[in-house]
Amino acid sequence: MEPVTYFTSVVETVLAGYIFYVLNKKEYENTTAREILKQRRFNKLCDKNRFNMDNYNSLKQRIDELQQTIEFKHH
Repeated sequence: MEPVTYFTSVVETVLAGYIFYVLNKKEYENTTAREILKQRRFNKLCDKNRFNMDNYNSLKQRIDELQQTIEFKHH
């Protein structure tokens, strides 16, 4: 019974990894999967609450620019 269980779990793991790769065009890693799921949930919540993603992204980009400017001035 144990070889059958081992074989089925290996086949399931390989199949799940292949499906993940086909759907996301990225190799399966825990961090990659976590980030993809986090991004999907974030997008779903933004759509549900009619959150302005363009404004959010522009503000986020501006914050990054200001942080780089601050770091540059300190060095």
